[in-house]
Amino acid sequence: MRRFMESDHGEIAGWQILRHGLPPPDPKSFPKIGLIEPNLACGFLYRTDSDLAMAEGMYTNPEAPLHLRVEAMDRIIDGLLFMAKELGFHRVVATCRRNSMAQRTARHGFRGLGTYRMVVKELR
Repeated sequence: MRRFMESDHGEIAGWQILRHGLPPPDPKSFPKIGLIEPNLACGFLYRTDSDLAMAEGMYTNPEAPLHLRVEAMDRIIDGLLFMAKELGFHRVVATCRRNSMAQRTARHGFRGLGTYRMVVKELR
């Protein structure tokens, strides 16, 4: 596992297209802190001006073996939590679209806060 670099964007863009048929994520939306297991998975830590950070942008390579993706995501979540604590954050939140990710985050000590709908508005 290593820090995410700008040059990794093409790899995860391909995962997003393969898995969901969706357009790739906008590289300008990625925070400065991210971790990647090349060819397997990645995730990011969004910092706020409060004691709250967000673990988001979790992507996996749909062509990689499932057990390797699961192990990589667990290492990435642990790494992001460690980094958040080192940076002085007291809480980390995450949104989960898939039940499997919600279950995985629960194994890392996250607790459910209910069901919400995430929305976005482009400011261009």
